[in-house]
Amino acid sequence: MPPTLTDGIPTPQQVAAQKAQYAAALDKQLQEALATVKKESEIEKQMIKFNAEKNIALFKMQMEEQEAQETAMVDERAIFQTL
Repeated sequence: MPPTLTDGIPTPQQVAAQKAQYAAALDKQLQEALATVKKESEIEKQMIKFNAEKNIALFKMQMEEQEAQETAMVDERAIFQTL
């Protein structure tokens, strides 16, 4: 007897099962990608915050140094005036 023409072709149930497995795999991949993006976003936010805090600290230090220099100059002028 000759083989049937549908030998080797998946049945509708097999196709549905493969489709469900593929959809589940895609959903898992999407969730992992979303988690990765969220994690990278948080890391970038932390880096931005760190850089901002560093820049603020540097600026504050510069201003304190400038204040100290100007105060010293005023004190020096006052000393010269009193002499």
